[in-house]
Amino acid sequence: MQLLSSDDINMRVSVLWTLRNTLHTSDNSTKQTIMTHLGWPQLVMSVSFSCLLLICHHDDLFRRLCNDLSPEIQEQAMSILHNLTENEEGVDYVFESIDAETLANCITVGLESSNEDVTRRVILNLHSPATLANSTLYQTACFLANIANGSRERQDFIFAHPHILHVMHDCMTDTNSDTRCPLISCILALVQSNTSRKHELAEAGIISTLRHICDWTAGVSVSMSPGGHHRIHMEDDKEAVRLARSTLDILEHSNIGELF
Repeated sequence: MQLLSSDDINMRVSVLWTLRNTLHTSDNSTKQTIMTHLGWPQLVMSVSFSCLLLICHHDDLFRRLCNDLSPEIQEQAMSILHNLTENEEGVDYVFESIDAETLANCITVGLESSNEDVTRRVILNLHSPATLANSTLYQTACFLANIANGSRERQDFIFAHPHILHVMHDCMTDTNSDTRCPLISCILALVQSNTSRKHELAEAGIISTLRHICDWTAGVSVSMSPGGHHRIHMEDDKEAVRLARSTLDILEHSNIGELF
């Protein structure tokens, strides 16, 4: 873990990359061992300075944050959260270790990331071409999908922070299909568990966006917002269309109010 203090960003990214790979499909004991050595403040500060302010006031960490707050480090940190939450026990472990407000801020920062291929400049050029599967935004979307597959209490966390829903909506309209699919999977899991949340989804603009996605026809660009400012190219988005239709089917057959 001393390598995380290196001045060489390639070295820090490589260490975090190794940790994220080790965490993938790991058991709870391995997760706890890794996080004991890495430390939750270290992980959170790799996502955002504003998130760290909520949990830590140690000057040394502030100085390290100034060095580590980069898109490449942020991406690896979100991937670690993604891999920590591959099952319900892992989701609970993260929620027990990071307070809700800090976690909500980490998610917002990740979803607002505009660097969808940041690792092209660092570690991935040693292994393979950068893809959306290696972006901060994609990793955050998968992390949210994992939360939605957790308990009702964990799902309620998303609705308790409406700004997360609004940023999710913005991402659904502006991102590529690889990122859109886990976001819609998240919505699908939420409505499968509790259709009474449809009004909150409608207020965030998510239901209308799902309808636009379902209006897809090959080769057509669909306007995804009332103002027409966001447009999405749906040529390669058939999986997103399938997920959107499944979500709307559940909502339309629920008996709680009207579907907006």
